[in-house]
Amino acid sequence: MFPNYLSEEQDMIDTRNALRETCRVFMQDAFKPYRGERSKPGIDVDIEDDDQVDQWIRETGETLYHPVGTCKMGNDSMSVVDEHLKVHGIDRIKSCRCFNHAYFNWW
Repeated sequence: MFPNYLSEEQDMIDTRNALRETCRVFMQDAFKPYRGERSKPGIDVDIEDDDQVDQWIRETGETLYHPVGTCKMGNDSMSVVDEHLKVHGIDRIKSCRCFNHAYFNWW
């Protein structure tokens, strides 16, 4: 699966701006006791140079989350699995590692 991250110019602009703002926040005096030398991006990357920042983002960027989806549970024609997570219409297969409630880890 190729999710086409950063395929639109606005994606890169937003990511670049988020990176710069994060760097600015962590450079505030309040964080001084907790930070060392900047490591990501490294000090060799000029944070104000769009080309350098874009190259660093493309070379090192990754997602921490994987694509997910939902499927309807029930016994009607629109449901995918039953109450035992057995996939309708397919023998000997169950949907596994499913949650039947919403769970989001935002931090």
